[in-house]
Amino acid sequence: MEFYTPENIGNILQIGRTNLYKILKYAEEKEVFTVVRIGKSIRVPKAEFDKWCENGCKGLDFYKK
Repeated sequence: MEFYTPENIGNILQIGRTNLYKILKYAEEKEVFTVVRIGKSIRVPKAEFDKWCENGCKGLDFYKK
């Protein structure tokens, strides 16, 4: 199984660090995609994240609040 780091995801989505960590926190809380925490490290399964992106990055509605 392959994983993305937060930095990889930030580059893919072309977003800054603050918004990146907001998205990861929200995704973890709402189970949008899996966020794996190992100590202080964060990883996201590559296949799951890629599938989510292919489906239009749906489920991140926290900006509407």
